[in-house]
Amino acid sequence: MTSAELSCLVLALGLSKADLAEIGGVTDRQARRWMTGASPVPADVVEALALVNADIKTLITANMANVEKRGGVIRTYRTTADLRAALPELAGRGLAAGAFVGPHQIAALAAQQSLEADLGIEAEIQFDR
Repeated sequence: MTSAELSCLVLALGLSKADLAEIGGVTDRQARRWMTGASPVPADVVEALALVNADIKTLITANMANVEKRGGVIRTYRTTADLRAALPELAGRGLAAGAFVGPHQIAALAAQQSLEADLGIEAEIQFDR
């Protein structure tokens, strides 16, 4: 994976360099080295990022199903700390202690947009906590 591909993927998944460092179990400095191409990205980190991407797809489906059953509201969180406190059962990827808020928010927005555009169902995103 090139540094440009990694940078684009991290951004597209709603992650920060600090999140990437946590996933890899490394310092922020090492994560920056991966993103600049100064060091190769380990395969297990690439695999963990693929799992985060799969998690987003799963969350989109779950959010849509919840709105269709219960109506109107998709819940998400303001911070990773809030998310982890509320949903400690969500798996961390790689060496991360838990899930990250960025992918959770991306899934909330994607579900809202899909519900409205594809099904004509209005949904509102609200923060928990």
